[in-house]
Amino acid sequence: MSEVSTFYMNHKKLTLEEEFNVLIDGKKTILNCREPAMIYLNMCAFNTVVKSLDRPYDGIFYDAMRNALTSLCNNLHGCIFGYTASNAIAVILATKPNATPWVGYNAQKMSSIAASIATVAFNNRFKELCSVLDDKDKEQYTALLNKPMYFDAVSVNVPANRAADMIYWLQRDRNRHAVQELGRCYYNRRELLGLSNGEIIAKLANEQEVDFHSMPTMFKRGIACYKVPKEPAGTAWTIDENLPFYDNTESKRFLNEQLDSFVEMYSYY
Repeated sequence: MSEVSTFYMNHKKLTLEEEFNVLIDGKKTILNCREPAMIYLNMCAFNTVVKSLDRPYDGIFYDAMRNALTSLCNNLHGCIFGYTASNAIAVILATKPNATPWVGYNAQKMSSIAASIATVAFNNRFKELCSVLDDKDKEQYTALLNKPMYFDAVSVNVPANRAADMIYWLQRDRNRHAVQELGRCYYNRRELLGLSNGEIIAKLANEQEVDFHSMPTMFKRGIACYKVPKEPAGTAWTIDENLPFYDNTESKRFLNEQLDSFVEMYSYY
């Protein structure tokens, strides 16, 4: 509880309504609207979920994650960029100078709304895709269909000139985990212990004739959602499932270009 809330609780006789409002208001975390916000979401208990999925890549799961991402980008006020990889999603929001921040940039409200949108969008799409499977193929997803999957979320400020770096780090982290996930389909943890990603890729190629680089791009690098010009005017959201790896100069320039407009916008504050 905040110091202000504690003071009022201890020094003023409150009605139950006032006491309730002090308790609630005292827990607010208000983000700075003069900086972009990033909402980062994770699927809850993913270690349990993944047991019912195809390894290392499950097309139905990735399709449902893509649907969650697009729903967030379309419904979160001020969203300008979204990225998803595996069970995580990150969206970047911006507020124009002198504009009223979405839900007052109340971090708790931003997080709860985003988690709700992602949960509904994911589960609706997941069930829709599973409904057209035959009984044999659907059987592996029974546990997930009987118990909806949920997301948690956290909302934080991120400096305008560092937003692209946050997305780059998430993609690099995804690439590292993708190699590990593919490796564990053929080897146990002890057999991979101490090996670098490059060594695991080589081991898979030489011993299993499995080419990591031939895996779907979205599995290795994630999926991005951003706006592109629309004819005759305006912009529209587009999904990019064939992302370049943002570790080279040209690709990182592309990522920065997607976020340049709001970096410039924050220079007016």
